[in-house]
Amino acid sequence: EIGNLNLPVRFKELIDRIEVCYNIEFKKRVKLEEQYDKIRSSYEQLQKKGFAEYGYVNLYDVKKNFRLSYESFNELLNSYYTAYRHIEIILFSNTVSSIDMRRRFLVDGNSVLKIRIIKKS
Repeated sequence: EIGNLNLPVRFKELIDRIEVCYNIEFKKRVKLEEQYDKIRSSYEQLQKKGFAEYGYVNLYDVKKNFRLSYESFNELLNSYYTAYRHIEIILFSNTVSSIDMRRRFLVDGNSVLKIRIIKKS
């Protein structure tokens, strides 16, 4: 371990600061990945329960599993799409079967209301 080396005090302080910053960033990344997993699991659960039309699930139904505001969920959704669009096929739709006056989510500049996630083989 670096902390056990006989380094000058300034180097030890610098190493301590680096470790603190690393831990903070690591914890943020782990929490974000947990949120991404929650999006996927919410989607899959809703699909199994029959809430999907042609494989698309309403994003407001997915959002119910989160304690986030519209703006925060929209930001998370954009972050998820950016991070996983090359790994999974993520499709969005704005088509509804009945009149739905709720605000649409904005993902990559497009107004969307439903999501479909397809795992690439």
